[in-house]
Amino acid sequence: MILIIAVVLGLIAGYFLRLPASWLDKLGTASFIALGILLFVLGAQIGADPATRANLGTLGLKSFFLTIFSIGGSVGGVWLLEKNLGGKNNSVNHLSTRSAGDNPFRLAGFVGLILAVGIVCGYQYLAPEDLPFLKDLASYALALMLFFVGFDLARQEQVWRQLKTLGVVSFLIPAGVMVGGTLGALVGGMLIGISPPVALATGAASGFYSYSGVVVAEAVGAEAGAIAFLTNFLRELLSFFIIPVLGVRLKGSLAALAPGGATTMDTTLPVIVRALGRDAAAIALINGSLVSLLVPLVLPLLLRL
Repeated sequence: MILIIAVVLGLIAGYFLRLPASWLDKLGTASFIALGILLFVLGAQIGADPATRANLGTLGLKSFFLTIFSIGGSVGGVWLLEKNLGGKNNSVNHLSTRSAGDNPFRLAGFVGLILAVGIVCGYQYLAPEDLPFLKDLASYALALMLFFVGFDLARQEQVWRQLKTLGVVSFLIPAGVMVGGTLGALVGGMLIGISPPVALATGAASGFYSYSGVVVAEAVGAEAGAIAFLTNFLRELLSFFIIPVLGVRLKGSLAALAPGGATTMDTTLPVIVRALGRDAAAIALINGSLVSLLVPLVLPLLLRL
């Protein structure tokens, strides 16, 4: 709830306040610093948590395999939707890739470096008792970032015009993300011996790891729950790397934000804005919100198959 409030407050402030250009530049810098803090804390949480490290060692390969297939399915699903619903006329081919620039790996490299430093620091200097503090710090950094995103979004009239241009397409993107990711995980699960209900539920979670891990564990068992958790946790982390690259490679296609799944409304939203431009912000918010609402409805049904 606090994250939604942060976005709303940012939208209100951005709509009513008219700041000079110099202040807007400073806000952009502050948002980027907040992103760095969030990534560092995510890494520190991994390094400081013995259970997470142990699971990464035993179930990491299966989870990574499912992650790649679910991300690929989501990207493919959104790309096919765009193509069949009007191709370039309904896509966002004019999305900016300003942050990635001529080198789409720059932002991904920054993400990797900060995460790695966070993991090392968490392992060397922090203990499991510090995890509640890290969780709170991550929440504050994310809320600050989302406030800046909302502030910037409120000032961008072209974003709202873009939504009118896209029309119903912007609301079909979540369908491509979830259906594509679910089918991709099903195929991946068949190749490595994971039962169809677990694979389907894991893929449909679309990065909602805090929910999927608990629900799958209760329905199937601890190991299946760990796979669901790690797969969707890795999906969120890998999205920080993949989105900047796809933003350039796919030339502004909406499929570039598909890897983020449910996280496009919060955690990966700042990366989407920075990698794809402001025009993608409203679409990302809609996608993340709808996916987050659908996951708790869909997962229990898939686990009963």
